[in-house]
Amino acid sequence: MGDWMRDFLQLFPVATEGYTGTRQDLDAVERILSDDRSSLTVTRRTLRAIENNSAWTYPTWWPVLSDLLEEPVILGAVRRDDSQDRRRAIQHLYDRLQHIEVVSVVLRFLLPEEFGIISPPVSTLLCLPPASDHVSHYDRYLETLKDLGRPHGISRVADVDMALWSAAHLQYAYSDLAREMYRDEHLQVVRLRNMLHDLGDVLARANGRRHRIEIHRHLLLARALMEHDHISGALIAARAFEEIVNATTEDWEIQPREENRGRVVLTDRLDEIKHRGTYARLGVGDSDLDSWRAARNDIMHAASDWSKRRSEWLVEAISRLYADWSSVEGRTY
Repeated sequence: MGDWMRDFLQLFPVATEGYTGTRQDLDAVERILSDDRSSLTVTRRTLRAIENNSAWTYPTWWPVLSDLLEEPVILGAVRRDDSQDRRRAIQHLYDRLQHIEVVSVVLRFLLPEEFGIISPPVSTLLCLPPASDHVSHYDRYLETLKDLGRPHGISRVADVDMALWSAAHLQYAYSDLAREMYRDEHLQVVRLRNMLHDLGDVLARANGRRHRIEIHRHLLLARALMEHDHISGALIAARAFEEIVNATTEDWEIQPREENRGRVVLTDRLDEIKHRGTYARLGVGDSDLDSWRAARNDIMHAASDWSKRRSEWLVEAISRLYADWSSVEGRTY
């Protein structure tokens, strides 16, 4: 079997010609910026060399900013695989240009070993969600490219970026190669990881408490899994039930049962909740807690016997509990 990433990288001229009408010679742009690459200084001349180079069609895609850059931008050293240096360089140039895509273009040509050009087709292919700000989004984009290039022995981030850009545009024309790409387990792990990261970012931007964000994310994941893996979804919902109970009782003085050898377990916490009537105001009775605890034990120890219908019941029940609990969480019980 070949290497889909290296094959798509070789197809980059074909992809650019098909999409733009002309082959884009990015190597030629790199060569003309050799002095800037040595000094890692961005000047008006640097931007004009990128904007006006006949080897590619910059003005078709990005704004011309060279006339706006009055003073040089000295990026400073960017050590190989140093995430702090990388982010500092991005932030420094973004502070001056205020356009993250142009920032990515400039950095890609000055340091192709560490940077690539951020683009919607590649972001979509990677299931990369928006971040809280442009710099963070581009930084995560680059980290993802580095991660994907390692198994293929491709060390230049710019080359990984070009390969994925080609894949995004040629996957239907080269369907066999695309199938090989989508069978790549590492790629699929990265895509899933990005989607799950999005869940945390979305919830964090809602200014929720940390434990609420985690519980909410788990329940969203449980619901999403119902169609494909209902048992995993039920297991995650059972975990969310424990997390809600633990968060409710985390500041309580609870006396564990003797048989638990000094450890406070789920049953102890639920007993205390029942004793205090904590969830009564939510319309949750003792029988509800007992049934959810029993379901939690069953799914933990006898998952193979679980039906999709029962999984859906548990996920829905714990999701309702979470919604009611989070609406009053933080008040005095």
